[in-house]
Amino acid sequence: MLDMRPGRENFLWYTDSPFYLAKPNFIVKSHNSLKKISSVDDVKGYVVGQFNHAANSEFIMNNQAHFRFDRLAAGTTLFEQQLRKLIIGRLDAIHTLDEYTLLYEAKRLKIESQVKILLLPDSPFPFYSAFCKNNKGEILVKKFNAAFHEAGFEPEDYKKLIHYEFEMLSRQQHK
Repeated sequence: MLDMRPGRENFLWYTDSPFYLAKPNFIVKSHNSLKKISSVDDVKGYVVGQFNHAANSEFIMNNQAHFRFDRLAAGTTLFEQQLRKLIIGRLDAIHTLDEYTLLYEAKRLKIESQVKILLLPDSPFPFYSAFCKNNKGEILVKKFNAAFHEAGFEPEDYKKLIHYEFEMLSRQQHK
C-alpha cells in the first residue's frame, strides 16, 4: 500500500489504478469540540503525531509552520504508541492519510470510544499496490493489473473489505 511519491517509480512498478482513495485526516480525542476541519485556523497550534518517513497531506505541507510535530520511527507498536500519547494528552492529533488504520488499532485496543476522526480539507489520496522493479515485479504488476480489471474492483470496494475486518474484530472481542 503505497502512495506515488516522486522518485519511487525508479525502483517500483505501480499498478494502473489505485486500490483505495484515502482521506487525509486528524485522529483526535472524542471529546474534542471540533466537528470538522475547514481551515488551519481550526487546529492552529496543535501538537501533531506523525510517523517518520510517512507522506504528508497537502494540508500539512502547506501549514507546517502552524503545528509542532512529534514524530515516531518505525516499530511494531507504532500505532499504539501514538494513540496512547493522544489519550494521555501528549498529542492534540495524529495525522494520517488513511482513515482506517488508527481507528482499527483503537478498536483492537478497546479505546475506540476515546477517539474520533476529523477529515482534512484535502482531496482523496490514491494508494497503489507496487512491486519491486525487477523481472518478477514486472510480471507480477501485469498479472495484478489483469486480475484487478477482470474483477471489476473499484477503490470504493476497499471500504467494504475494511468494514468486514472491523466486524470480524468486533466478533473476536465479544467471544
